[in-house]
Amino acid sequence: MSRSEFWLLGAWIALALAAIPAAAQQSAPINPGSDDVVRVATVASGIRKGSTSFSLVHQQDKAYLIYARDHQSLFFSVARGSLAPTASNMPIAEKIGLLRPLLKKLLEVEGRSSRYSLGFGNYWELGSRVAAEAIRSGQWDARNGRPASGSADELVKKFLNQGNLYPELADVVNELGYGITVSDVEHVIVEPLQQCDASLEGKPPGKVTGTDKVPCSMSIRFLMLRKEK
Repeated sequence: MSRSEFWLLGAWIALALAAIPAAAQQSAPINPGSDDVVRVATVASGIRKGSTSFSLVHQQDKAYLIYARDHQSLFFSVARGSLAPTASNMPIAEKIGLLRPLLKKLLEVEGRSSRYSLGFGNYWELGSRVAAEAIRSGQWDARNGRPASGSADELVKKFLNQGNLYPELADVVNELGYGITVSDVEHVIVEPLQQCDASLEGKPPGKVTGTDKVPCSMSIRFLMLRKEK
């Protein structure tokens, strides 16, 4: 699978969560409708054939962790509703609360690989955090909506890693004996600051207006590396 195909697969999974249960064969007993019970299923057909789906129902939401063994890749997302699922708007702390048992179950069932590539669907908070970091850094030309130098992808990756902008995710991954960094950033979308819902602590440097353009959205892949004892 090429890199572009891999990214498209992650996006497709995020948009088609409703199809996952229908395409999977249940491999572990579960009491339907019960909260906080992890369901393990194997995808039976299609481009995800052979992947393993770990899912968890919690109130109106359903969390999925899809594991593609051949690529040691993971994709996590949370959907709301059952008939016509949409991306859940629950805050990141609650999403992390659902991710934790899914990752634990993955490691229990599949063993502890030395590394995993992880996609995280709808990590809404990262967009506003990156926008704020761009303003504070002095490395982003907000008037023209581009980096002062270099590429937007590389600069956003730097913001995410050096700014520790995903502490909730890092905490749960560290608990499980892995380190985590952003390994890839693509498709950075630049928009006016007023559309990014960026929470700026204190007065930002220079004269910043709501029409100044900052990175607000991007496709991200994380890399989880097992810690050596």
